[in-house]
Amino acid sequence: MQRLAWVTLLLSFAACVGLSILVPWQILIYLRTSHIGTQTRVAALSGILRLEHPEREPVAITPGVPYSRLVEGDLLITDAQSQGLVIFSEPLFSAPQDLAAIQIYPNTQVEVQRARYPRFGISPEPART
Repeated sequence: MQRLAWVTLLLSFAACVGLSILVPWQILIYLRTSHIGTQTRVAALSGILRLEHPEREPVAITPGVPYSRLVEGDLLITDAQSQGLVIFSEPLFSAPQDLAAIQIYPNTQVEVQRARYPRFGISPEPART
């Protein structure tokens, strides 16, 4: 009976030590690696841009009507008469600051592979566009 008590006590101690180390470590990993999507705007400078996404219907973007729902996996296509501009912004501020701008020239296809920003300030990860 005394042996069972010692085994129970040692297993409980090991579980307590394990949880006291693993839980804060997992929280720290989440804080350092969590990300959110960046705010991304697309504007047609001339002609009509075609926006395709595997799960949605294609969208035509015309000059003067910016499109602000660009997400990872989207494909922008220009023809011989169209040009566009893609602007990636920081998502956490009330007045977002622009991170990057990409000009799209005629006869071009651009796929958005990553548009991510760290969720927390503790993260050493950069914004990925």
